[in-house]
Amino acid sequence: MATHYQVLGLSENATSAEIKKAYRSLAKKYHPDLNSASDAQEKFIEVEIAYSCLSKDDSRSAYDRLLKFDRSNVSNPKVRRKYETDVNMRTRRGRDDASERAHMSYSQYQRDELLRTSFLALIIKTAITVLLGVIVSVVLYKIAVQIYGPKTDRWADFKSIYLLGGTYIFILIGLSYVYEPLVKNLLVGKPKRGIVKK
Repeated sequence: MATHYQVLGLSENATSAEIKKAYRSLAKKYHPDLNSASDAQEKFIEVEIAYSCLSKDDSRSAYDRLLKFDRSNVSNPKVRRKYETDVNMRTRRGRDDASERAHMSYSQYQRDELLRTSFLALIIKTAITVLLGVIVSVVLYKIAVQIYGPKTDRWADFKSIYLLGGTYIFILIGLSYVYEPLVKNLLVGKPKRGIVKK
């Protein structure tokens, strides 16, 4: 069975930049929207899984150590199981993402990749999340004032501030989870059920 490095056509000491370049080239080559071969989707998914595992430092490190275990006579089942768990988790996640991307048109796939990797997308996500968090916090504060009325006790004021601060943090965390799929649906769109060959 081919290693993730072999799937991407790289040596095991390839740099992150080389991995990303090989991935983009092979993803374009095998994307089912651009390639009509019967095994194109399967190869595209293999490329996506390989990149998913090798693009993150922690999962790549676990994968490299697992390869060393396979090639050496030394066996430590407990340590090996830990690396296998890490790699299998990344592989499952990569397979799920790859299956979804295989059913996107190539233009959807490009927008999805831009959304995942662009620094600008991260800035926009952060700005919108903070803005929405401020809006929700102000609304909650207005509601609290209407319910409880203005307080003269300073401790009560500070307690309200701590409560609002904690609420704001939870709102930011919640919005970051809601934001991702929402923006993805708006900018990328839902994957097509069937791939139309060009």
